[in-house]
Amino acid sequence: MKPQGNITRAEVATIYFRMLTDESRNHFWSQDSGYPDVALADWFNNAIATLSNGGIISGYPDGTFDPNGYITRAEFAVIAARFFDMDYQGEDLFPDIDGHWAQDYINQAAENGFIEGYPDGTLSLIHISEPTRQAEIS
Repeated sequence: MKPQGNITRAEVATIYFRMLTDESRNHFWSQDSGYPDVALADWFNNAIATLSNGGIISGYPDGTFDPNGYITRAEFAVIAARFFDMDYQGEDLFPDIDGHWAQDYINQAAENGFIEGYPDGTLSLIHISEPTRQAEIS
């Protein structure tokens, strides 16, 4: 583990897969991810296929998942919000996320303590698309 190292989309999917209850894992179980870049034999296949089937994670508009790509803070916020079925009805918690594709999920994840902004109160869209560090998900 390298706390300052980036973490991949496959690694985050595996972490969340392991947090599923046995009942949820059995209910959403799948080995067919539907992504051309996730092969049945890949170590992360079951995690990605099952979480995709459960609507917790999703791929990109081009149909790929990019399992070895580094996960961004926005993507992490989406997964956390979906996994824990979060809800938030209120003003944006950060002044700089208006119009961002993950705006609602960012608010939900922040309200529940999964992500934090910077000392100036922003989430900083400059950083929201950067890879998430392993230490940031501990």
